[in-house]
Amino acid sequence: MTDHHQTNLMTLTRYVLEEQRQHPDATGDLTIAMNAVQLGCKFVEACVRKARLINLVGLAGNTNVQGEDQKKLDVLSNEMFVN
Repeated sequence: MTDHHQTNLMTLTRYVLEEQRQHPDATGDLTIAMNAVQLGCKFVEACVRKARLINLVGLAGNTNVQGEDQKKLDVLSNEMFVN
């Protein structure tokens, strides 16, 4: 037997979906974009948490357009959000 608990916790996903329902003419494109940003943030946060364990600290060996040395986490984060 499962015990279901109702919660009033408002997650980002729940909020965006509830707001979208209030606009019948919405295409869902903003919802998709918001969910993609949320997923990207969760991915980057997980990588930051375990960066030392999976060797994501230090320089990546690249230089950005401002001439600064890029860090491994910077490159990974950029790849996540650009692609």
